[in-house]
Amino acid sequence: MLYQLCINYANENLQQFFVNHIFKLEQDYYTKEGISWSNICFIDNQDILDMLGAKPLNVFSLIDEESKFPKGTDFSLLSKLHNQHYRKVYYLKPKSDMTPSFGIQHFAGEVFYDVPGFLEKNRDSFSQDLRNLVLNSQNDTLKSIFKYNSQETMSMKTITLSSQFRSSLELLMKTLNVCHPFFVRCIKPNDEKKPQVFDRVLCTRQLRYSGMMETTKIRQAGYPIRYTYKEFVDRFRHLEKNIPPSSKGDCKKFYCKKYVPPYSKKKNINLVTQNFS
Repeated sequence: MLYQLCINYANENLQQFFVNHIFKLEQDYYTKEGISWSNICFIDNQDILDMLGAKPLNVFSLIDEESKFPKGTDFSLLSKLHNQHYRKVYYLKPKSDMTPSFGIQHFAGEVFYDVPGFLEKNRDSFSQDLRNLVLNSQNDTLKSIFKYNSQETMSMKTITLSSQFRSSLELLMKTLNVCHPFFVRCIKPNDEKKPQVFDRVLCTRQLRYSGMMETTKIRQAGYPIRYTYKEFVDRFRHLEKNIPPSSKGDCKKFYCKKYVPPYSKKKNINLVTQNFS
């Protein structure tokens, strides 16, 4: 179940990345341009991310902390998780105290994680015999995969599986944040993997949880097509007389004089020159 928690944490980060680009940046852009706009409500899962991995005493830090205690057990971990997070909206306690698990209200629905085996998996122990085998191997491929010297190998004892996973995830998110992303959402048509079978309820649920409903609303309400200033002038200048091509003149003064009320000239100039860039 620890692996599942890591995977779901990655999905939460990717969902927040999607939300940030599709909703937050889009709506901030319209606000900055002074466009009359009513913000669209959407699911922001930042609170879940804070509880899992950002705030002090988050879920992953408690798992790592308990993994390093010699007497730490899965049940002492569960007790600490309950004590620290039981008041939070997105943290779920099982209805019965006999169930050794905790739940998270993820953006895609609630998931309960059974804790037995959590600490063992998180310690991700690598036996000394295997370490020695890798260090003494003459196989170049094997040595290239495990680039550990003796000092690094000893330090690996204190690195947990969840901390390794979060480090890799952090690197991935940094890479994504410097890119201009295009999103592809895959929808599963049915649970049986049958051809030509479309489960409407299942597909609707996936669209709702993935934020596609809100995405459709913001695209309908916004401006999905944005021309550069040059493209805009050259495409629409023929609708009025005496507007020169973008390469030979400036149509801003004409635009303001002809179409823009005096009190809003500056704002609407920005809409032409920036909103279409």
